[in-house]
Amino acid sequence: MVASQAPPFALVTGCNSGIGEQLAIALARNNFTVFATARRVESLDNLTKQYANIIALPLELSDSTSLERLKDSVTKYTGGRLDILINNAGMHYAAPATDIDVSEVTKLFAVNVVAVMHMCQLFIPLLQKAPRPRIVQIGSVTRDVPVCQSVYNASKAALSQYTKTLRVELRPLSIEVIEVVTGYFRSNILRDGVLISEDSLYSPIKRTVEDVKNGGNKNGMPADEYARVVVRQFLSKKYRREIWEGHRARILRFMVAFFPVWLLEFTLSLSFKLHLVTDLKQKNRPTSHSTKSSIHDGTMTAAQALLQQKLTITPKTASLLMRAGYSDYRELKYATPNGIVEQFTSKFGIPKTSAPAYRRACRRLVFLGTQDDPEEQEKICADWTNKALATRGIWRADFDDLTGEQIADLLIGTTTR
Repeated sequence: MVASQAPPFALVTGCNSGIGEQLAIALARNNFTVFATARRVESLDNLTKQYANIIALPLELSDSTSLERLKDSVTKYTGGRLDILINNAGMHYAAPATDIDVSEVTKLFAVNVVAVMHMCQLFIPLLQKAPRPRIVQIGSVTRDVPVCQSVYNASKAALSQYTKTLRVELRPLSIEVIEVVTGYFRSNILRDGVLISEDSLYSPIKRTVEDVKNGGNKNGMPADEYARVVVRQFLSKKYRREIWEGHRARILRFMVAFFPVWLLEFTLSLSFKLHLVTDLKQKNRPTSHSTKSSIHDGTMTAAQALLQQKLTITPKTASLLMRAGYSDYRELKYATPNGIVEQFTSKFGIPKTSAPAYRRACRRLVFLGTQDDPEEQEKICADWTNKALATRGIWRADFDDLTGEQIADLLIGTTTR
């Protein structure tokens, strides 16, 4: 009879700051006796002073012995019962996949995934004795949204899949398993910058990635508001398998649900300006047709000016012609195929009978020009160059030893009839 009148018990990991601290407070205000854990138990002094129903306990998630001691402490205090287990604590590590430190990967997965599995295994027997037991996993939208932190994202994806499996397995035991898919919130965890060195392939987007993270932290949902809303939802009578909360969480939920994967990836690529990485790759990749150095920018500029003067065309048209004839075909994907065809057919006297071939070349350029495979890029580029130069057998590499005027004359001769 006494046990039935005892207040409900909740265990929350990672309560030294941020949403872990606020989750403990929100539960305490809902008349739970809360076991708040942290690596340094003294960091929880403010919590225990403010709330008599919050009990501070030490926990080192990467240490199995520490987990066992925590179970013993909770069992002793509650008589072997636990109503809610909230796995909140975790590590954050952000770096492109090409730059990761494998030792950090091991540490992160030990805390973010393995420790959560161990916690669930240890406390399921205690949860079985509660009238309505719940396991709440604090996940992240990064499980679905890859943004330059592959290790952390992978750990949250692993946590999500584990949670889905656990939910099915624990259904016969009447234990609810809830994943909180968290968007941006204000936290110190985001103040650790993305590890992108100056010699990294991704150095061109370092500032962009940092700006996005800082913006998410600045505009993120306050931790106390997040905790209040989340606790209200998982304490409600309605069983919610997933709770999406935090800044931009609902927008991302819509994108994940309704956007095809390629569109989601394309949107993220634009947001993080990944084309800058491609630009650097193209700049550093030698051409397969020649080992000679590329034309200097000054020479190309002179050639473009002469083209504009001799053909009486606009700077934009001259720029398009130069790109079609020589170097950077990637810029042309931003023009429409019909627009390019019109320029080559009407402006430069190309016979109308050639239009279908040019149109096919343009379409290949527009829709396939973002291929990552260097061989495919070279194939597209060579195909377009041949058609743009009226299949005279003139390759980009043939321009390497020519002056700007010679390039202009050569292009004029091959694009007029």
